[in-house]
Amino acid sequence: WLNYIVMKNAGLKQPRTAILTHEENIDIPIKEIGGKYPMILKTAQGTQGIGVIFIDSRQSLLGTMQLVNKIDENIAMLVQEFIKTSYDVRVMVLNDEVVGQLKRPVVSGDFRSNVSQGSLPKKMELTELEKSECIKAAKSVKGNWVGVDFIPSKDREKEPPYFIEINSSPGTGHIDELNDINISKLVLETFKNRDNWRL
Repeated sequence: WLNYIVMKNAGLKQPRTAILTHEENIDIPIKEIGGKYPMILKTAQGTQGIGVIFIDSRQSLLGTMQLVNKIDENIAMLVQEFIKTSYDVRVMVLNDEVVGQLKRPVVSGDFRSNVSQGSLPKKMELTELEKSECIKAAKSVKGNWVGVDFIPSKDREKEPPYFIEINSSPGTGHIDELNDINISKLVLETFKNRDNWRL
C-alpha cells in the first residue's frame, strides 16, 4: 500500500488499488478500483506471489477476506484492478541506473508470473520510456538497489507501463545470464564507494 501511495504521488501509472477494511464497507474499495471482476486481492505481507489471489466475484472476495481475517485479523489487505497480460517485467535499478531486466511469462494455468511460482524468464530489451520510468520509480522510494516490476503498455514506445511494485530485496535469479552481467559484483562495487551511500 505504501508502494502504491509513493508511486501515485510520483505520478507513475499503476493498476487502481484500494485498501480493504471491514466486510461492511466492502463495496467502497470495489467501486474505487472500477467495480469490475476479475480483480486481485493482495495481503500486505505477501512475497514471491504468495498472498496474491485472483478474485472473480464479490462472493469470492468476501469469502477470501473472511478466511484471511480468521487466520490473522491484523493482516492488511488491498484489492487491485486486474490487467490482463501474457508477461510482466522485472528490472534491476542500481544507483539510478538500469543494469538488467528480464521478461517473466505468466505461468500456464495461473495468472502470476513469479519465478518462484514456475515462470521461466526470457531475455528482453526495454524501451527508453520504460527505462526512464523505472528509474523514476526507484527514485520515488529512494531506492539504491531495487527490483522494479511492471506490466508493459500496449504501445511500449509511447505509453508508460503499469507499475506493480518495487522490491527492496529483489531476487536475482536469471538476471546474470540473461543480461551478461554479474549483479553481485555490480552491487558490491557500487557500495564499496561511500559516495553512493545515502544517509
